[in-house]
Amino acid sequence: YEGWKKGTQDYFGTDYMRQFLQLSSDLDAQSYIITWHGDVDYKADYEKITFENLPIRKHVHYYFDRAFWQLKVLFKFLSFRPDLVVLTGNHTYWWILAPLRALGANFLPSFHSTLWLKLGRTKLPWRLLLQLDRFFILRTCKVVVATSHDIGRQVTSLVNTEVIYHLPTWNREQFSSI
Repeated sequence: YEGWKKGTQDYFGTDYMRQFLQLSSDLDAQSYIITWHGDVDYKADYEKITFENLPIRKHVHYYFDRAFWQLKVLFKFLSFRPDLVVLTGNHTYWWILAPLRALGANFLPSFHSTLWLKLGRTKLPWRLLLQLDRFFILRTCKVVVATSHDIGRQVTSLVNTEVIYHLPTWNREQFSSI
């Protein structure tokens, strides 16, 4: 946030967050951004944007850890009462956020990776979680954002919705030496 506000490039990677912050600012929207990077909990408020990092703790089981994390997110958003929830990660647990729809929230999924392996057999737990996401979240979305046609094909095999494609963008200077 501070780098975006100053107009500096102080991180390595894509510009998704910078673009989101700019859009949020342009719309004068109040935003609540929840991430799971690393293992440090923190919360920071900047004007109309709140960042909260809730690391995914490694406890009993992969599936349990992800579900528990998403429940924490649900409770954060129940008090925030968002109009729009942009979903970008941990996609097999979005269905846990379905109660937000009762508060009037709309969902905008943005897939940055395929929903399942392109080759090979998808494990039963993963297939069941995808069906929960399909039923509770994806079938109600008017549009889904995807970074590739493979992702778009998988989405449309689950639900009949419009897919908008976007390509990742990077600062060229970061890659000038290679």
